[in-house]
Amino acid sequence: MGWLSGDWKERLLHLLLPRTCGACGRDLPYLLQGPLCGPCLAGLEVLRPPYCPRCGMAGRARTRCRRCERLPSQTPVTRAAFRYRGPLPPLLHAFKYGGRLDAGRALGDWMAGAWRRHPE
Repeated sequence: MGWLSGDWKERLLHLLLPRTCGACGRDLPYLLQGPLCGPCLAGLEVLRPPYCPRCGMAGRARTRCRRCERLPSQTPVTRAAFRYRGPLPPLLHAFKYGGRLDAGRALGDWMAGAWRRHPE
């Protein structure tokens, strides 16, 4: 077992069963950390103002969108780290339904970082 110790086990496992991108399914490079390939990571769109203070949809700053104005809510404010498009929906599905714990850790880290941007 000497030649299969340490890093060799991980390299062999990666050779036989490479990690894949949580959004597009491409094989991830051996040393890449995180659940997304480079193009998918670049495709995440950070939520920036102006947006609806309740749902985060693009719109006028500090004014609810038309949909949120019509709907009653027990939750006056919700926040997201990214817009729900591009690689985000399949990454969330990979975590929720595919058992991709690495995706959950990354999503949690990104959301923790987003809290600093929102004074609410």
